Amino acid sequence: MLELVGADVSGVRVEDLVERILGKDFYDNLRALAVSRCKVPRDFFRSLGIDAVPSEDASSALRKEIGMLAPNSEFRLCGHERLTPPGRAARAFAALSVLYGKWRGAGDDEGFTRVSAQAGAGYWLGSTFPLFDKWVRSAVTWSEAIRSLVILILSQHYGVMRERRKPDSLWVHFDGDLVIKEQDYQSTPRTTRHLNAVNILLDLLLLEEDDDRGLTVTEQGRRLLQEVLG
Repeated sequence: MLELVGADVSGVRVEDLVERILGKDFYDNLRALAVSRCKVPRDFFRSLGIDAVPSEDASSALRKEIGMLAPNSEFRLCGHERLTPPGRAARAFAALSVLYGKWRGAGDDEGFTRVSAQAGAGYWLGSTFPLFDKWVRSAVTWSEAIRSLVILILSQHYGVMRERRKPDSLWVHFDGDLVIKEQDYQSTPRTTRHLNAVNILLDLLLLEEDDDRGLTVTEQGRRLLQEVLG
């Protein structure tokens, strides 16, 4: 969105921003992923085998089918910085769709339940579920779907900035029906969490340390890794 608003100092109408997102590369990327035309979002969901709001069994099956190393996993769909903004938007939508399918029906999963409880009213994956439920059930247009996501993201961005009281971290904002760019986003290096992660895996007995402080994966760790990788 930052790139597509670009140098328009006076801002861009939400409808115009949505139109820019839905460029040729958006549809080309979706067609390549779905191996067919996706006239509406529901068409793309069906290419993933999602033809209704996923049940517990359906989500469990999709998690097994689309493991981390699968070509259409959320892990593989992200990180394509060389794509155009519409292309990246298509990949992001596809990744969200995969996550929706995997976790919409996982209400009894212990990890999912804990994340849901800790997130509370904050923004997390589950925040998008009501939107996707609607898109799976009806032939909502791409313009309607992307507009909903644009508003959700910008509203959340403004809410986080206001909560943290960091106006210098505002990148874009609403002014009526206009989206106005404040500044470019620059990622900043953060302290590595590698040591913390290793210590957690040691505590969980998924890693073990020898006398020379070398690390090896335990049998339990190998079983879990194989389950995650599918």
